[in-house]
Amino acid sequence: MEIKLASEVLSSYGYELPTLNALIPNEENYKVFLMQPHGEIQADKSGVKNKNRTRAFLQFGIFLEEATKNFSDLVMTPEYATPWETLQEAIQKGHKPKNGKLWALGCESIRLQDLEKLKEEMVSVAKVIYEDIDSEDLQKNKFVSPLAYVFLAKEKYNTAKEQLIVLIQFKTHPMVDEDHFENDGMYKGKFVYNFEKEKKLKLITLICADALVFKDDHAEKMNDRALILHIQLNKNPRHSSFCDCRKKLLGFMNDEIEIICLNWAQKINLFYNKDNIEWKNIGGSAWYTKSKELDIEDEIQIKNHNNGLYYTRLEKLLTHALFFNYQQATYLLEASKVAHINVKAPSVKRRGPKLDKIFMWDELNNQWIEKECIDDNFLEIYREYDDDKIDLKKIKDNNPFHLERILDLSSGDVENDQEWYKVSKLTCCRINPDEVIKRVTFAQDPDGENFRSSRLKRINFLYNILTNKNLISSSLADLSDGFTFCWDQKYPHQNIKSFDGIPATVIYMGEESCSEKLTNAKNRIKKLINPNSIGSDVEIKEIERLCVYYRRQNGEIAIHGPYSEVNIAKVHMSTTDIGRDE
Repeated sequence: MEIKLASEVLSSYGYELPTLNALIPNEENYKVFLMQPHGEIQADKSGVKNKNRTRAFLQFGIFLEEATKNFSDLVMTPEYATPWETLQEAIQKGHKPKNGKLWALGCESIRLQDLEKLKEEMVSVAKVIYEDIDSEDLQKNKFVSPLAYVFLAKEKYNTAKEQLIVLIQFKTHPMVDEDHFENDGMYKGKFVYNFEKEKKLKLITLICADALVFKDDHAEKMNDRALILHIQLNKNPRHSSFCDCRKKLLGFMNDEIEIICLNWAQKINLFYNKDNIEWKNIGGSAWYTKSKELDIEDEIQIKNHNNGLYYTRLEKLLTHALFFNYQQATYLLEASKVAHINVKAPSVKRRGPKLDKIFMWDELNNQWIEKECIDDNFLEIYREYDDDKIDLKKIKDNNPFHLERILDLSSGDVENDQEWYKVSKLTCCRINPDEVIKRVTFAQDPDGENFRSSRLKRINFLYNILTNKNLISSSLADLSDGFTFCWDQKYPHQNIKSFDGIPATVIYMGEESCSEKLTNAKNRIKKLINPNSIGSDVEIKEIERLCVYYRRQNGEIAIHGPYSEVNIAKVHMSTTDIGRDE
């Protein structure tokens, strides 16, 4: 793989590299329009295409038409997605990018001979450019996994004249598969094109397995002031090899880099030879940014959440990772530039992506329909663990981060930080290098199921404890008259209120917690409530209303710490019932 300046390629054909809106390092935001398709994929040694041709023509045709209407600055589809016939027809109908706009379309595979024919067919409407292919390779009947950059460019010696360019980039490395159909049948490209102009902002696109040959020296060239696109048809988009590629790019100290990964939707059916293979894949499309100014306030992240963009924090790389809903959809976003150069500080911040609109496919009417919200799968797990007794759904619908805060507090799993409740610091929002998503309010990642079920079981068990009057501490006696789980900015370290409106912090740490872990958790939260409380004989009311429950090995429920000496009778219960010792 060689990263080559697109300006050099265009210059050799007599064109100037355009100034792309997405790469102007000013305070103006830019629009991004993404398509995350679903469907049946036909794959064999002749290439990879949509199996349902009629459906694909409709979906992508309407998408490209809408991209023209909404004046998107950057338009993307994933690998092997856009039919060439659809792109040709769109251009012929006048649906094409305007000045400063860029389409980065992962297109269906095409044989080298057919690509030559396509180039001739489009000569009246577009200049098709791709790397030189020798005659021997043309005769081998190989296909390419192509990315089509579509944009307007001016002629070098007649800048009043513009030409629509289709600059085609080929995948440079095959994906590993059992039958080696890419390894045997795919022509491997040599170049990845860099749209950097005048040594300012960079833009490149990796095509799926290009990530496997993305080396440290590539990352050194592309980690600063760079927008990296990564289009994929990938069964496992967070395989360690792909995570390593992101780690190479995001591992530098600078924060002026963003990566947009665009994959197909979840649960793809792959037809290979005569077999129908159910991938059972996740979506995995995501927007990674290291911006230190990202807007992580609840208001914008709630809107993102409702529209299908979910916040997480890849802490080891100091990176915000916002994942898209796994379902088929098209997404219209507004984003700040990856870097601001010569922009006055007070005028703008690099706030990151804001998801404005989401469109889902209407099979009955064959059109993309705008939706106010999209299913995050929370209801599916909610019914299993909460039969409306706590009404977690109401909390979540009001503010999904309030529910995540309550769940973190209720399990005692919060940072030793007065602002532990900030979205970027919530335990449930943190992801490890394996990028498994644990958020309870975005419940589509099957690998995060154990974490989510543990959190929900904990809060339900805590509810059962607090509705048993024999188990309530004397300092929380008012809870016997009723209580609600809630989170309030005025009382950020409390997760519950009595019906009289008095806040409290009540935690259930299960049966796996040793005495040291219980003590550490309680002291940590005491310090949050009152930083001067540890080691002091003076307790304040809020600390008196801190109660940490746990289950002993014999199955009895107990309260840890100085408030375990409560004035309630010892309850003798079996190891499978809720009970406690004084």
